[in-house]
Amino acid sequence: MDQVPAVVRTPARALRQVCFFVGVVGVLVIVAAGAASAPDSGTGGATPYTPTQGEWLCLMLNAEQGVFNGEQQPTDVHVRFLYDRSKPNTIEIELLGDINAVDTEMERQRLVTQQRVLAAAKDRGWDQWLKIEVKAIRITGPPTPQMLMR
Repeated sequence: MDQVPAVVRTPARALRQVCFFVGVVGVLVIVAAGAASAPDSGTGGATPYTPTQGEWLCLMLNAEQGVFNGEQQPTDVHVRFLYDRSKPNTIEIELLGDINAVDTEMERQRLVTQQRVLAAAKDRGWDQWLKIEVKAIRITGPPTPQMLMR
C-alpha cells in the first residue's frame, strides 16, 4: 500500500512561512500604531472644517492682494477682504488709506478692487449670490501687521 508522504518541511518553505507571518504581524502593528497615534479629530487643528464659498473667495483674494500690498508705497491704499458668517453672501472690502491719500485714489482703488472681486466670483460661478460692502479707513502711516490681521 502506497503511503502518501507527509508534508515535508524544507528549510526554505519554513523560512517563507515565518517571513509571511512576520510580515502580517508587522502590518498589523503598523496599522495599530498609526490608529493610536492619529490626532483626535475633535481637537485643535485636526478638526474637520469645510469653508464656505465666501471664505474661499476671501482667502484667494487676500493671498493675491498680499503681493500687491507688499509692493506699494506707504501712502498707497492697502486692501483686504473679510468674510463674516453672520452675512453669508457678503464679502467686505476694507480699504486702508493714509490720511494724506487723495480721495480720488481711494475711489479708484475701490472700483478696481470691486471689479477684481466680481471677476473672481464670476470665474467660479459665484457672482449670482455675491454682495459687496466697502469700508474705507483712514490711517496715519503705513498699516501695521495688527491692522492687516483682523
